Amino acid sequence: MAPRIHIPPTYTAPRRSGNAALVGRWRRLAGLGAGRFGEVFLAQPADCPESWPGDYALKQPLADRAEDPLVRQMFLREAEVARSVAHPHVAPLLDAEYTADAPQLTLQRLHGCTLAA
Repeated sequence: MAPRIHIPPTYTAPRRSGNAALVGRWRRLAGLGAGRFGEVFLAQPADCPESWPGDYALKQPLADRAEDPLVRQMFLREAEVARSVAHPHVAPLLDAEYTADAPQLTLQRLHGCTLAA
């Protein structure tokens, strides 16, 4: 499935649904990790019941970097590169969009050990 890159014309703040934030077409469930520029959340499609397990990874820039043009450009470039890669050890990109005035990437969640040393 080819990812969609969608830039909405207006600002849309994340909505709260129960204990999860709704971000575009996705519901953020829990934090999975963070790095220098972004953070990754366990997510599920917003149209699924909250009781269903999340099996997607939602990547967003850190809040203090979300409006940085360089960070936005990096996320768009990452989406372009991820779209061109198909390998069993690389998480496939499912969706890419601007939501809440920041880019986000949604990938299939891969289960396994952390890469942290």
